[in-house]
Amino acid sequence: MPDLFCCIAAVGLHLASAHIDPAPWLQERGINNINPGVELEFTSGATFGAYRNTLNGTSLYAGYTHHFPAMLRVHPVIQVGAVTYEGRPYAAALAGLQFPLTNTWDARIVYVPKIDITGAHVLHLLAIRRFK
Repeated sequence: MPDLFCCIAAVGLHLASAHIDPAPWLQERGINNINPGVELEFTSGATFGAYRNTLNGTSLYAGYTHHFPAMLRVHPVIQVGAVTYEGRPYAAALAGLQFPLTNTWDARIVYVPKIDITGAHVLHLLAIRRFK
């Protein structure tokens, strides 16, 4: 029987966000800063996930994650792909920094630029369990 988990490089746990300079419409609707969810990153870089978004809806995403070589043990990371928000798909490009916590766990802080759909600049925190 093949090992179904042979190609999983990491599992990420979405935790929380900080919204910076939110648009008035976003403030009126209420901002959710607790964003539980899960992310699967494969050894190919393919990445899929789901999380509770700013407006308490569910967002799904798919894309590609690239890790740059570490600088002082910190890995710059970019993610490109598509995400659903309020039931509609959007293109996404995110930049982040991944910090080692233990031999197998990292913290990743991701920057989401302010665009119409987000209504705010966002810093998002994930806990990452590395397997490969």
